[in-house]
Amino acid sequence: MKRLLGAAALLVAAGCASEPQAPPYDAARQTAPRGTEADAIRAEWSVGLFGSWDDVELRILRRALSVYPGKDLSGIGFYRLPRMEERGARYDDGKIGVYEVTEDALVHEIAHATHARAPGFGQLKEELQRALDFGAYHRTSFWSDGTYAPRAGFVTPYASMNVEECVAESITAIKLWAFRGRGPLGEVNWSDPKFDRVYQILDAHSLLGEKDREALANLRKRR
Repeated sequence: MKRLLGAAALLVAAGCASEPQAPPYDAARQTAPRGTEADAIRAEWSVGLFGSWDDVELRILRRALSVYPGKDLSGIGFYRLPRMEERGARYDDGKIGVYEVTEDALVHEIAHATHARAPGFGQLKEELQRALDFGAYHRTSFWSDGTYAPRAGFVTPYASMNVEECVAESITAIKLWAFRGRGPLGEVNWSDPKFDRVYQILDAHSLLGEKDREALANLRKRR
């Protein structure tokens, strides 16, 4: 799963798609960043860091991790991978491969990791499938009519791809709004009950934090 955040939609220019070859995780494991920044990240979040990260990139990673306060992220491995033809980042069963270091892409992939650990994973999927029509929308950075604003419970066009991308995009959207004051949630029509339902489901499965809930309460006042 792989994404890169852009202005039109959260992360579509390099969507979570199949790769031409397996990411070189084993090669990245041969090196690991050292120094104050890397040590601080490992100490605070108990995550693995592999590959050639520089201090600027590690500070970006720290910012991405910081929007998940209190969330157990221990054991997740962050792998700095060579750019080559790949862009953005991807989540693979506890590993986050990073081709380009951007806060938005990292927040999105961490969302995949928290989703994978969510209690009631199968039930969450069933609830979202009942709440939203995943088969009705154009699955790219724009809707079929050329627009990209949130609609029908999907915070971005890419969120309509499948449940996994819906969860990751929805979590990323609330994190960026609650902690950074930006993103597509400012364009949501909260009179549409599907948006409320999505975040109710995510909250019921322990995927939202206190600051996320406070931000949502303020957004809902815009009805």
